[in-house]
Amino acid sequence: MATAVEVSNIPYSATQADVERALPQPWLSIAHERGKARIEFGTIQIATSAIAAINRIQMGTRKLRATLIASATSGFVQAEAPRSWPAVDPTAKPIDEQTRQNENDFMKLMDKLPMEGMRPSIEQAVKNATTGNPDVNLKELYLAMGRKCELVFSGVSRQEGSKGTKIERSREDTTDEHLKQFWPLFDGLSDDHRRTGIDGTLHRVSRTIHAVTKKPCAITARVGRVIQGNVLPMLVPPTTAADMHPGTAAHMHPGDLAIRALAEFAKRGLLIVGPPNVGKTTVLRELARLLSQGDERVVVVVDKSLEIAGTGVVPHEAIANARVLTVENPSQQHRVMIEAVENQSPDIVIVDELSTKEDCQAARTIVGRGVSVIATVHGESIAQVISDPERSLLVGGVASVTLSAKEAAARADGMRQVSRRYASCVFGAAIELRGFNNWIVHPDLESTVDAYLDYVPFPAHLREKKQDQGSSLIESTPIVGIRQQGSSVGFCYAKLGVGESISMAEGETDFRAVASSGQRIWIEVEPNIFEKVRGGGGGGFGAAGAGPSFNFGQPTTGFGRPTTGFGRP
Repeated sequence: MATAVEVSNIPYSATQADVERALPQPWLSIAHERGKARIEFGTIQIATSAIAAINRIQMGTRKLRATLIASATSGFVQAEAPRSWPAVDPTAKPIDEQTRQNENDFMKLMDKLPMEGMRPSIEQAVKNATTGNPDVNLKELYLAMGRKCELVFSGVSRQEGSKGTKIERSREDTTDEHLKQFWPLFDGLSDDHRRTGIDGTLHRVSRTIHAVTKKPCAITARVGRVIQGNVLPMLVPPTTAADMHPGTAAHMHPGDLAIRALAEFAKRGLLIVGPPNVGKTTVLRELARLLSQGDERVVVVVDKSLEIAGTGVVPHEAIANARVLTVENPSQQHRVMIEAVENQSPDIVIVDELSTKEDCQAARTIVGRGVSVIATVHGESIAQVISDPERSLLVGGVASVTLSAKEAAARADGMRQVSRRYASCVFGAAIELRGFNNWIVHPDLESTVDAYLDYVPFPAHLREKKQDQGSSLIESTPIVGIRQQGSSVGFCYAKLGVGESISMAEGETDFRAVASSGQRIWIEVEPNIFEKVRGGGGGGFGAAGAGPSFNFGQPTTGFGRPTTGFGRP
């Protein structure tokens, strides 16, 4: 049975003859179109060897990318093996320096409170909750008149192994004496301005105005932290950085080499998808820092919420050399995005939370002018973006198409009414942010969207930052995106070992199926990621292919028992 390989990143000027000469034999056929080629090989073994060879080929200034692809009839065969590399970013500040900066910034927030009563209780609560656990951090402080003070912590371990949010509440109620400490932050601002911050920090302070009395009745302080060193190794393996510039790699600083590789990865745009509070804005801030270094790119941040660069007139140092345009009215973000292109001549525009049709259209307009966009959207997966009527503009838009009888007959499902992408994607690549250290990377977004719409399996990479004998590693596991018709699961990912296959044949992708022995065929190893049960018994499976006075309770606080150190990134 022939096996198909897709080659992308081909120069648009390349001809069919150029492609045939460049790609290794023995192939059965090559179909070349603008920027891509589909090659048929005789066996999976030949295709696997060809993929390794193609990924080393450079045509002009572009390095080719080859991936195994599926058809509705042949299914998907996993040719990639898991791999890992050190989680090292030579451009980042040392961890202890980041910790000290975050602790100092936190004290600037605490300095808005009187020394007695509330402040010591909060400081002790944070210390108890964070000491010894670097994943737990204070995310938010909420004070509302006549209600308990709330501290919201993120990164708290759950029994099932996931990370979540935990809220601790004081025993006594908030009074006007607690709230008035924050009012000077809003001096000189009209009542319409509900958000401000503390200069030199990334904290965001919002006030709630009562609709009848027109007086402030609550304060929400969002705690901002500098976290460097996570994004670069998640996106750029060291070998990739060296392969992209083989002639100069030996003479360049590793950090400069990695940033060049990151810029290459993001040059066609990068979409970051994730639910609230998983670190999307932190990732954007770090990308602004990395991509604005050196003298090769102009990076402009459109900061709607004042969270990326802080609320001060002087942008926070965490974004390095990136320029900042603030948005006076969030509903006008799309106008500021266009202004960024017209007035700043950027190479890259970074923007947080594309949510409206106008925002999405502005992103498409910017890309049409030759500028890359890096942006975030809310969602659990790329599938939600594709299915959303407004945000699907970001991935090319979706239209219903009627196939000819001949085209329908060539499909495994025989469908004539299908969905198709009707324009190019705004972004070249996408990331699903499941957690700050748990990403799914789609390096070729257009191929992902097309396969999803056609119910065809498509490759992606699950990347996780893990600790191994005292050092941090990035583990990259190849996974397969599966969209099913009439399934209780709908859309999910499957882990396969090298050489394992999966097809869309009825029953093979029923992830809730039970064998005749009563044992589950697939098991959910991570949220919405399934793996076949291997070996005898229920536990024989493994990773595919690898492996005034506030009384907070108890002597010091009522915020729970000690668990871990504040501000540790």
